[in-house]
Amino acid sequence: MDNSTNQNNYLIIQTAFLGDVVLSLSMAEYIKSQDSKSKVVFLTTKAGSPIAEECEFIDKVISYDKRGKDRGIRGIIKISKRLNEFDFTAVFTPHRSFRSSILTKLIKSRSKYGFDKNSISWLFSDLVKYCADKHEIVRNLSLVRAYWKDNSDEIIKPKLNKNGLKNDYVIMAPGSVWNTKRLPKEKWVELILHPYMLDRKVILIGAKGDIQTAEAILKRVDGKHPSLVNRTGQDDIKQTIEVIAQGRLLISNDSAP
Repeated sequence: MDNSTNQNNYLIIQTAFLGDVVLSLSMAEYIKSQDSKSKVVFLTTKAGSPIAEECEFIDKVISYDKRGKDRGIRGIIKISKRLNEFDFTAVFTPHRSFRSSILTKLIKSRSKYGFDKNSISWLFSDLVKYCADKHEIVRNLSLVRAYWKDNSDEIIKPKLNKNGLKNDYVIMAPGSVWNTKRLPKEKWVELILHPYMLDRKVILIGAKGDIQTAEAILKRVDGKHPSLVNRTGQDDIKQTIEVIAQGRLLISNDSAP
């Protein structure tokens, strides 16, 4: 067993997009504030693991390759067996998918918290009302706060181990997984060529899937910005976090950055 004397183990399951992972990190901080000797385990995707590893309140990150070697019901059973070695005091599942609900059911713990809107929510021991009018961080925190019977709505901003010196450059992240969440390319061009931006270094960031978007923007800018750097598709998650941490300003869509 991975359980120590006088230590409670808690599990957070968040296997959605990168932005969702970031918005779930505060749950770990809250748990530590209530149970400082606890061990917090964070289950997320291969892509999300590097982000969770930068959170000082998470003791162990477990990567769940749900679309690769861990896909399907066999993968769920396999990962649940690994998780059950921890003897969890409570499990918190902000991700509302069918897969996450099934996985939660297989975890040996008396306390399993999920939203009343979770897929097959009846599998959870404790349901928390999903309040659409609240910020995502506050909603996620409501799961752990319910365990400690705390009705607070105070927001806890996610904290990552990146506190670099601020540089006077601006970061722009024009990409997003969803087309409907992207500011039109011409609007990004307007921003880049704004007088405020022309006096500063501007860095474009994004994943490999955002390369076409960045190149289309660069084509429209047509070299009219004196200090525009395109790092789209060049950096991994941890490098991107470093760039953001050291910048003066970030402008992005509804996306992981």
